Amino acid sequence: MDILTLVSLALAGASALLDIVGLAIPYWLNTSIGGISAHSGLWTSCAQSTCYAATEVSGRMQAIRAMVILGLLLMVGASVSYLLQRFMMKSNQMLTKVAAGLAISGGIFMLIGPIIYATTPAIKLLVQLGYSLHAGFALCILAAVAGIAAGIAMLLTKPE
Repeated sequence: MDILTLVSLALAGASALLDIVGLAIPYWLNTSIGGISAHSGLWTSCAQSTCYAATEVSGRMQAIRAMVILGLLLMVGASVSYLLQRFMMKSNQMLTKVAAGLAISGGIFMLIGPIIYATTPAIKLLVQLGYSLHAGFALCILAAVAGIAAGIAMLLTKPE
């Protein structure tokens, strides 16, 4: 197994892991005003130590969730396809291209979610008022970059 195969798998795994953490944590937006801290994510909003689940969300928030989750699913599909080709179906080189396409597509979807989030008028206003985009937002962007890099690395691997 060559180094590019390991790099591809590591990047795809890191992308999926970063995306899961970015989806789960309630730190997409953060502020601290007068000793009171507040933060929110895709699923919950918290003030001080009390958190509230976001039960009714806008269509835009549903689209953000959908893009990031779809990117995660595509990345898992890319990883499975790539593992199948590299270890079980070595003669089927088309599977490597499919895996690379899935990884790049997954990375793009992972990136679309934070873009929609950052361009939401309410979020733009909150950022102007002193809120800051935080860890969950950044993790999903890093996951997207890692996913696209994994897809490129998959395309560059040589057939065995």
